[in-house]
Amino acid sequence: RGIKEIEDKWDALAPYKYHIAIENCAINDYWTEKISDPFLAGCHPIYYGCPNIEKYFPGKSLTRIDLQQPEQAIAIIEECLARKRYEESRQEIQEARDAVLNRYNLFPMLASHLERLAQQDRGTGKRVKIHLVPETSGTLWDYCLRGVRTISPRRW
Repeated sequence: RGIKEIEDKWDALAPYKYHIAIENCAINDYWTEKISDPFLAGCHPIYYGCPNIEKYFPGKSLTRIDLQQPEQAIAIIEECLARKRYEESRQEIQEARDAVLNRYNLFPMLASHLERLAQQDRGTGKRVKIHLVPETSGTLWDYCLRGVRTISPRRW
């Protein structure tokens, strides 16, 4: 078939300096393993997706492209390679990798949330309630719930 199967994504990313990472959509505050995996492998992602990705990772840790502008995207990729952005951004890539491992990974997120709850109620003798649904607005969870609420039960 002309396709070489790869058992582990690490094997496809780790040997390379750059990786083109394309999300399935471009929505604020929505990013996936398509951006985190290259950081974990130490690559400089050439990225299309989350418009405010710099809220989560250092701007120099990645190079943005716009798939709606293919000629411009090609020029940006060529410039990225010519300027050796990987070499320029190694510190920022490491910072992004650390953020994936220590901030955005599920277990550190849960530990941080539980620690905040414990700090709030420490010494009060009260029980701490843990909510599985986020209490803040503007999250992807809220976005998903809005979509569910607008679907009539007959459509399910």
